[in-house]
Amino acid sequence: MVLAEPGLVFHFDFSEAGGKRKITDQTGGFSCQSETADFQVEQNALRIAPGAKISIPSEKLPDLSEEMTVSAWIFKSSTPDVAPILMKGIHSEPVQFLFGVGWRYPVFCYKNISRQPVWKGVSTEGFFGSSIRYPDAAWLKNEAALVETGGKWYQVAAVYRQGTVRLYVNGVLAAEREQSGEKLLPNNEPFYLGMEPVKKDGRIEPYATSNMLLSDLRLYGRALSPEEITSLYQRERPDYPAGLRIPEGKNHTSALALCTKYLGPEYDPFFERTLKRTALYEKSLPENPFVGRTTTAAIEVKKRSTGMLFDGKPEYPLAVMPQPLNFATGEDLLREAGECVKDFSAAGVDIVLVSLIADKFWLGEGKYDWEAFDRLCRYPLKNNPTARIIIGISLYTPSWFDAKYPDELEKYYHGDTLRTMRRSGIMGSDVWLRISQQMTRDIVRHVEAGEYSGNVLGYLLGGGQSAEWYWPGGLDGFPGYSTATRGTFQDWLRKTYQNEETRLQKAWDDPQVTFATAEVPLPAERKNAGNGFFLDANNDARELDFRRFLNAATARHLAVSARAVKENSGKLVFAYHGYGAASVGARKLFTNGLLGLQTAFENPDIDCIAGLIDYTRRRGGDAGVTVNPFSASARLHGKLLWEEHDNHTHLAIGPLISSKTADAKETIAVIERGFGMTLTKNTGMWWNLIFGNDWFHQEEVMDSVAAMSRIGRESLKADKSSVAEVAFIFDEAGTYYLKGGDNPFLRQQSWGVLQDASRMGAPSDFYLLDDLKNPNMPNYKLYVFLNAWRMNAESQDMITRKIRK
Repeated sequence: MVLAEPGLVFHFDFSEAGGKRKITDQTGGFSCQSETADFQVEQNALRIAPGAKISIPSEKLPDLSEEMTVSAWIFKSSTPDVAPILMKGIHSEPVQFLFGVGWRYPVFCYKNISRQPVWKGVSTEGFFGSSIRYPDAAWLKNEAALVETGGKWYQVAAVYRQGTVRLYVNGVLAAEREQSGEKLLPNNEPFYLGMEPVKKDGRIEPYATSNMLLSDLRLYGRALSPEEITSLYQRERPDYPAGLRIPEGKNHTSALALCTKYLGPEYDPFFERTLKRTALYEKSLPENPFVGRTTTAAIEVKKRSTGMLFDGKPEYPLAVMPQPLNFATGEDLLREAGECVKDFSAAGVDIVLVSLIADKFWLGEGKYDWEAFDRLCRYPLKNNPTARIIIGISLYTPSWFDAKYPDELEKYYHGDTLRTMRRSGIMGSDVWLRISQQMTRDIVRHVEAGEYSGNVLGYLLGGGQSAEWYWPGGLDGFPGYSTATRGTFQDWLRKTYQNEETRLQKAWDDPQVTFATAEVPLPAERKNAGNGFFLDANNDARELDFRRFLNAATARHLAVSARAVKENSGKLVFAYHGYGAASVGARKLFTNGLLGLQTAFENPDIDCIAGLIDYTRRRGGDAGVTVNPFSASARLHGKLLWEEHDNHTHLAIGPLISSKTADAKETIAVIERGFGMTLTKNTGMWWNLIFGNDWFHQEEVMDSVAAMSRIGRESLKADKSSVAEVAFIFDEAGTYYLKGGDNPFLRQQSWGVLQDASRMGAPSDFYLLDDLKNPNMPNYKLYVFLNAWRMNAESQDMITRKIRK
């Protein structure tokens, strides 16, 4: 017998839902239905997973505009994700409410007016992992218990009353925001479980999907008191095991096994089907023409076009980057990655990037497990003996380094909390620079002396955070507060001011400062420096110096690593760089040392520079441009730009797949758009299958890839010189002077122009400002200066000499 509870609207426990498409709640008044497959039940709870479309019709819903309470028990498979629990509404229309978890933080937010720009209630900002936080740290209760880890049961509850939101974790208040006079805006949409729905081309699709277990989902038409929330938690607590429940060999990021039951028959994540083209390829694998040979790789510049040579022959720069390891869990994915290599090899794509994790083979200073290393590097050759391999060296600290050198690890402020960033490249540490340089040198020497050296095209150096040379912690807050960084900052000041402390004191307007006492500015100073849009060179010299230091340190670490490769091989050096134009107006520009592209272009040891494509506007009909548009500038310096496309195809599975294409037709259109960019801009392109080796595993898609590969090879004989008559000019140095924080106007002035330039109907090239003094820079009919905010006599003269004909 179910006891009546005051104000209870519905209560689903899902324990008997397995094998059904529709169930009724405990009150008998509401139903829950699954559109794509039978309900999946694990641990007596509803399994939410990609592909699930589960909803509760709301025809019998009472008025919830003034007050309500919602609670649920959840078991997340991964800690660093966005996990919607219950949403009523559809993006981008007004949303009655969204209840869920962002990383560790419980969320209850709503949009009750048309075109509301930001959430009301308690929401999070940030995209993924520890970049997610509350916009206002004051919402968080001191010492609050949060949803700290995956693989553990938590009760999460939200209480709403006339604008005031209180959020509870395990019966204890975790966050609170007091407002008054607000009302939730009712709509006729059903409740969606485990997903944030968005309407695209008339279809309901997931903007975000949870990967979790859900149980005891309750909705009340009234605001429960704190005592009632605590009582509810205590009543249900005995039904859920305490502590971590993680299978052996897994961790908190993989606490649940992959669930594909809600996905259609075309999904094949374990490669149980072989594509027709791949089956033919497998019957006659080619011989390895490079075994036992010394090969070289180089960039070739012809007039206004750029190409690549391998073993003295032209090679079209089209590649694939499978995932042989799960970077979150360390699990072996070599079989799936190998099958992916075969699919692409059968389609004519022979360049394969191999991603490595230092912890898998780096045992200590000068100590390596070369067998484990070689196993990862050789796997493409088992599936394509002619593969050209790019070895990705992730310059991340291994666990033994973290334990041995704790003072070298970067510290950063996440809100008001000082944290330590692990598993990243430490650009403020001379100790790490020395040790990582030796590791890079040892790897290259080992590879070049080995049996597969002839197949190696180059080395991708991935430093900083996310292997993209972001300063560790800069994506999540303000970095630079380790003991090591303090020392290297002071050393940089000595060199910059030529050991004259009076020059430093004058610049900083501080007669007491010395090289030994100079400190990194605190976050408050860094956030508040400047007036209006810009910093003042006189009043904000300390912040300006620290920004310059961040970029100088990044350039130094990249240069030292690149030299270690070039000294020991005749292969190409790759690195991510050039995010400046895309970052103007965004907070991360000022915290991440991303403004050294000119230095990278001028470095003779760096051959190829990679940049990602736009994360938010990459679907069919979008511009889908790269964050680094400076292919013409690269060509001027004898470099080759590569675009990384980590496209969420229609076969994508993952927690955040808002850019997922709808079907094979859209997938093909998106990848053809990217390939077209490589033809017209003389760039390279690789597909990074970051979350799924099977995302291209479909007949029509791989047939399209095969056609692109063929066209690319044929184009090697054609003249692909740029015919652009419009040049966009970007000044990296000028952005040093921008006031920190988000600035939508300035972001549109640079990143928005880049988006629109791809649609304006006239071909264009992008350059850095200093390229104007290069005598080899072509002439253009129109020059557009994107951010000429700071001009001196030298810059004005350079512009005058170039454009006044």
